[in-house]
Amino acid sequence: IIVIFGPHVGITDLGQIGKYNRSGQAATSTACGAVIGALNACLSSDGAATTSEGMEYDMQMNEIKQEFAPHAERISTSEDPMASAAYQAYEMVKDRMMKIVNTKFGSGKLVLIGGIQINMPHPELEDHFLPMMFEVRQEGQPTLDLMQFFFDSSTQQDLKVSPWASTSAQREVFTWLSWSPPAFSPVFLSMQRYFPGALPGRAAHERSLKIAERFGFTADNTILGTSVCPDEINNESLDLPVLMQDHWGEVFPMGGISGAPFAGKTGFKAFSSH
Repeated sequence: IIVIFGPHVGITDLGQIGKYNRSGQAATSTACGAVIGALNACLSSDGAATTSEGMEYDMQMNEIKQEFAPHAERISTSEDPMASAAYQAYEMVKDRMMKIVNTKFGSGKLVLIGGIQINMPHPELEDHFLPMMFEVRQEGQPTLDLMQFFFDSSTQQDLKVSPWASTSAQREVFTWLSWSPPAFSPVFLSMQRYFPGALPGRAAHERSLKIAERFGFTADNTILGTSVCPDEINNESLDLPVLMQDHWGEVFPMGGISGAPFAGKTGFKAFSSH
């Protein structure tokens, strides 16, 4: 089983975090709308974050508000609240995912790939993915942390520890392929500042694919689970979850708005038995 999970965040060609210019719209709109809406509700003075009115008709949004309420003030005073909200959303999604997954489905392995989907200005640039978790789990075996395969200095520069590598040969190749923005463009500078280490979806897919194959994963013996926000901008042909689905085949969607795995323990149990 392979599961990819995480929230998403938009970025404009001017480098503004939390905004995205959707096809057919004259102006930018929020992305992720659920995360930003929950944050704004928590910061409002009308108590919208904790009200139970109409909760039965908007259960996912109400849960997101409850998750964000303890962190809203801190996020609002950060350097870039929208970037901070994306990281907090990741912690929310990851926490829920860790509480529902298990390895009791047999002798097979469970790969968990977590991170933040970055919706780049469309259609000029391809969406990126910031890897934040890459683990292999198996019943009765120690968990293997594979994050070094994303950030090994010999293969993928980690801008968190090597900011001088922002215009490395690797980055220049991504730009030459039109996968990443040109160095020192507003969108590049913003992404480097707030999401260092983000990779084009195609690069993240190929890297994770090669590693998964070393552990015996094939399209014939693997089922993919996704927990990403159902926003249409996360379903472009070169987005990492879509690339993974195209390769691995069958997919079990677990995510609701914000990317949280609202399918829960019951959903994972059903999924892992398939």
